Amino acid sequence: MRATPLDDLAESADLVFAQFEQGVKSVHTPDTTERERYERSDTERALADLQREIREIKISLRPRTGKPTPSRQQRRRTPNRERRSDQGIFTRECNSFYKQKSSLESENETKSSLLYQSSKDVYETREEEISNSKRRGCKQSCKDVTFHQFLVFTCIFFNVFICVGLPFSLGVLYPEFKVTFNSSNAEAATIVSVATGLITCGGIVGGLLVNKIGSRYTILLGALLSFIGTFASFFAMNVWFLVVALGVLMGLGNAIVYIPSMVVISEQFPNSMMATLIITAARPAGVIMLPLLINTLLDVYFWRGTVLLTSAFVLNICVSGLIATHQSSKTSSPVSLPRKKKIFDVSILKIPKFILIIITHSIINSTISAVFVLLVDFAIEVGYSRKKAVIVYTIQAVFAMLARVFVGILSLLPQRIRPPHIVLFFLSGLFGSVIILLMPLAAQNYNTLVGIIMFWGLFIGIRNAIIPVLCLELVGKDHYPIALGVSQTLIGIFTIVAGPIAGLIRDMTGTYEVTFFTAGSVSMVAAVVTKKIRCKHLAVIKGS
Repeated sequence: MRATPLDDLAESADLVFAQFEQGVKSVHTPDTTERERYERSDTERALADLQREIREIKISLRPRTGKPTPSRQQRRRTPNRERRSDQGIFTRECNSFYKQKSSLESENETKSSLLYQSSKDVYETREEEISNSKRRGCKQSCKDVTFHQFLVFTCIFFNVFICVGLPFSLGVLYPEFKVTFNSSNAEAATIVSVATGLITCGGIVGGLLVNKIGSRYTILLGALLSFIGTFASFFAMNVWFLVVALGVLMGLGNAIVYIPSMVVISEQFPNSMMATLIITAARPAGVIMLPLLINTLLDVYFWRGTVLLTSAFVLNICVSGLIATHQSSKTSSPVSLPRKKKIFDVSILKIPKFILIIITHSIINSTISAVFVLLVDFAIEVGYSRKKAVIVYTIQAVFAMLARVFVGILSLLPQRIRPPHIVLFFLSGLFGSVIILLMPLAAQNYNTLVGIIMFWGLFIGIRNAIIPVLCLELVGKDHYPIALGVSQTLIGIFTIVAGPIAGLIRDMTGTYEVTFFTAGSVSMVAAVVTKKIRCKHLAVIKGS
């Protein structure tokens, strides 16, 4: 054990005291008796006190380890050559510390360089895997598609093209129905309104049938129902027969076909979003091309021959549906909904913002549908030929499709400069209403009419593209399918009612100006209500 300065002091005191005792004993007289008491001098007492105090200080400074204090004889005395000064010990420890620090720093630098190199290798490997996966995805989308998949895709595209485009093309036949049966505008508008309304709200029937009997038989059932209605309309003797045949049977049958067609695409192309996007493009393609086709058939076969040929197109849905579901029918079975999951959650009906949005959207959409039904007859009444009227009819569908691309581009902008969806919804409804009000004035010039119809189609497409996003923002992902289903059903109901009301106003007033003014005014009121929703609930919508 290393001796401390305090130990040295105590030993020095012991030596002094021992030498002093020897000196005292040498001066004592020999005749002094052992019983005689010896009295210490002041110097002896001072030395004893000093020795005692040094011992007490030493004991008090020792750490208390529970071990007995060693006696003076047990202490190991350190030679002078082994003693080192505190300064030398401190210097050595400092040098050792700095050596350890430098070694740790070099070790950390080595680890950091290794970690950086490994992370760089991982990043490069990941980038290579992503590029390879994209390359494989492109090959899957373009080269690795089998002939069967291509055949399925073609058949389903034809199904969606016919079942969605045909109901919206009945507006071309609207003037022919009026002339043939000498019916009122309200009665003739009912045919088109019921067909277009059921294609929107009748999809729920198709969804239930897919869960019950599967996609293959659902497509067959819907196609046969639509064929029966279209074929039977050839023998129609009054307008109400057409309401049941073309409106109910064909509209509901086409709505039933649409849902399983989308299910088949998701089964055949489970990892290809491009296939789904192209299939959804069949909807506007049908609305754009079928009116032109029907107008051409009208010039040759009149309306009865046109609906007869159209029924043949519809019957081909059975063939294309059988081809598209041939392979999947061997392995697939009817899809069953989970029993523990609610099919319809009424909690979304307790969200005031959602209710206001879907009601205002349904009102605006129904006024547009009513004008869309009467547009061809209105253009003919102004003095344009049926061909020019049909061109106006299709231009709206073309620009409505382009508006979806515009909304997609807006979604790519940074959020700080991207307009909120509710603002786009309000502006599209407002300007669309203004165009409906101005349409009778613009119809005096064909080019002006075509110009405002272009902008009208843009505003319609923007609003239709925004409404699914608004439903998602208002109710969340869990309730989104139900919210979208409720929205589509309500739109279909309003569409069925709006057409006959618009035709009735035309019958009562004898002019389309009042009809368009009424439709534009109602749509503008709904748009103003939408602005109130924006002012009160915009922050909540953003945060949802």
